[in-house]
Amino acid sequence: MNNYHPFSIYDAAAGSGKTFTLVKEYLKILLISKQEGYYKYILAITFTNKAVAEMKQRIIEGLISFSEMDFVENPSDMALAIASETGLELKEIQLKSSKIITHLLHNYSSFSVETIDSFNHRLIRTFARDLKLSGNFEVSLDIKNLLAEAVDLLISKAGENQKITKLLIDYTLEKTDDDKSWDISKDIAKASELIFNENDAKHFKKLKKKRFDDFAVFKNHFSKKHKNHVEKIKEIANETLQLIEEAGLEFKDFSGSYFPKHFQNLANGKFDIKFNNKWQLAIGDLPLYTGGTLKKSPHIAATIDELAPQFEINFKETKKLAYEELLIKAFLKSITPLSVLNSVNQQIEDIKIDQNILPISEFNHLINSEIKNQPTPFIYERMGERYRHFFIDEFQDTSLLQWENLKPLIENSVSQEYTDKNKGSLMLVGDAKQSIYRWRGGLPEQFIDLCNDENPFPVEKKVFNLPVNYRSKKEIIDFNNDFFTFVSTHFSNSEHAELYKKGNQQNHTTKEGGYIKFDFLDYKRVEDAHEIYAEKVLETISHLLKNGFQEKDICILTRKKKDGILLGISLQENGITVVSSETLLLEHSPLVRFLINCLSLSLFPNNDEVKILFLEFLYDFLSIKKEKHSYFSSLIKEEDFTKYLFETFNFSFTQMHSQSLYNCLEYCIRTFQLNKVSDAYLYGLMDLVYEFQQKPTSSKISFLEEGELQKDKVSIPVSEEVNGVQLMTIHRAKGLEFPVVIFPYADLDVYDDRFPKNWFPVNEEGVNFDETLIYSSLGSIKEYGKKEKKFIIHNEVF
Repeated sequence: MNNYHPFSIYDAAAGSGKTFTLVKEYLKILLISKQEGYYKYILAITFTNKAVAEMKQRIIEGLISFSEMDFVENPSDMALAIASETGLELKEIQLKSSKIITHLLHNYSSFSVETIDSFNHRLIRTFARDLKLSGNFEVSLDIKNLLAEAVDLLISKAGENQKITKLLIDYTLEKTDDDKSWDISKDIAKASELIFNENDAKHFKKLKKKRFDDFAVFKNHFSKKHKNHVEKIKEIANETLQLIEEAGLEFKDFSGSYFPKHFQNLANGKFDIKFNNKWQLAIGDLPLYTGGTLKKSPHIAATIDELAPQFEINFKETKKLAYEELLIKAFLKSITPLSVLNSVNQQIEDIKIDQNILPISEFNHLINSEIKNQPTPFIYERMGERYRHFFIDEFQDTSLLQWENLKPLIENSVSQEYTDKNKGSLMLVGDAKQSIYRWRGGLPEQFIDLCNDENPFPVEKKVFNLPVNYRSKKEIIDFNNDFFTFVSTHFSNSEHAELYKKGNQQNHTTKEGGYIKFDFLDYKRVEDAHEIYAEKVLETISHLLKNGFQEKDICILTRKKKDGILLGISLQENGITVVSSETLLLEHSPLVRFLINCLSLSLFPNNDEVKILFLEFLYDFLSIKKEKHSYFSSLIKEEDFTKYLFETFNFSFTQMHSQSLYNCLEYCIRTFQLNKVSDAYLYGLMDLVYEFQQKPTSSKISFLEEGELQKDKVSIPVSEEVNGVQLMTIHRAKGLEFPVVIFPYADLDVYDDRFPKNWFPVNEEGVNFDETLIYSSLGSIKEYGKKEKKFIIHNEVF
């Protein structure tokens, strides 16, 4: 093959023809080969089903277009590039393509373009017996539901194990003492997420070795330390206040009374106070009194100056102790949920066996621990496939485990020559600047290292850069180049700074006419922000529609789903068609909510809150003239309620009891004549119910439980052909393109983390832990001392 490279890396920035290059290199391998079915030796991996569908479509369309009768007279740009790089004649490409596409369509199952999860699933299914898994296991995608079920199961067993029971009771009492909800299930479920998180795998491995006694020692140690810190801070604070009093000083003698009030707060046990006010930062350098005090009462100023050194010592000592006390509180807050992780994990294992499921998040761990060390030829033999060529798209989103699992297979292929004289190859495509999945294990540093000096394979590596942005117009490209080059100067990590400096020098085509507009909105209260943003977005869309754009040309991006939901509702109220899985949630439909309430009442007839919601729907649905409160009051009693439903609708909850989940909801729809006003939401619900009912463990109660967990996710599918404004989160929009993009809420803090989490070093005598989990962001622990500052520098990411 001309221009053959056993290991090629393409550093492909946004819009630089990444998919074009992938498809071209894939087709080159097919067309160079003498075998019509050579595609069965190629594995192309990407990270989303949408990307898989697009790549498959582009490959097949390419082969079909090469097979057309007029191909030789009218070759495409891709065909000309393949002919130039391979030395093949156009007529030869035409004949080969015709044979390849025929063979491929007759053997489509061997066309291996798939997601990394799909490939891993195939691998695990092949080795199911070796892994002691049932051959017909189901893949579970819903980790939160599994965790919630495991936690509920654990709590339900309280009383069987004395240590777990005491732990759960103590934790409940801790929460109530802090004026928080006694319900501990959410806290434990949140902590238990690290069981499935690849980023936390090595930390959880250490925790699995700990016993209840280890956690008890940890908690007792830091509880005592917390108590000592509190006493010491109060002691120093009271000593300082006493010094002030004995010196004949009053609070008003100090500038703004700040200094004595600060120590008064500490003496009263208020430690979560700021230490970054101007007077605090200047303590020891500037006097604690005003210039007016120095003029009018020089003797008071002199007294304060005399005591200033001791004041400074006391301030710095209490500051140090206060921050340490906050850190200790963070330790104690997380240690109880962590102490039950092994028990939660055991419940998960039981559920997996009972329900014959395997969480998708375990794929990488299973392969790494059980399959990766098998001889590569044996793995291929078991799979029935022997891949020689690998294409990995979006490599910056590949996790450490995923890459480690693939390396043995790749190394075996690229380092040998096959009997037909063909050689193996690897092509990686990515862009570290587009990495947005670090939170689920994506490690862009792997791609950066490979683009630089690292090469894990015994073959030559070639790095290519795709410098031209074919997607965007000149003005957009110039703005991005300037903006990110400027931003690069603010990175603390020199490697990241260089990446953004060099990586944002994209060239443009002759396409011009791009437009960028910034609008700065003014609002005084956060509560007003949604309304102001909605008005501005609506105004912008109206302007675009008047200028010839269609609704489907427009995409609105938000970082938070809740912002998108509010925008979507507002736009729909103003006549704008919105296409969004986030805003078309089943939960938003009154019909759906009524059916769920109906099912709930059939199981829990004494739930008055649900009964009122049920009656509220009927009140509006039937346009009842009676005063609403009176209507509710007359039917709140069970006998009145059931009698009313039977006499008015010939409806009985008893009828629901004897029917399956699907049939009982059909009964409700038919009896209340909801079919006359049915919509896409109602059909969406019934489709969901039908699928749920196929599960072996499905029941009406489990459906309600899962519905509660999934209510902010389950939506009705919408055709991409609908002419509507696309509204999606930034993560969902990755890899897509639109003529117009609107980005409201652009003033958000990208480093704001609602659920911050960091593994923090302990390294303290008397405690059998070298680290623990704390629910604090990097920014909130910057004042914890030298060790903590080193921790911040080590863990800071761009």
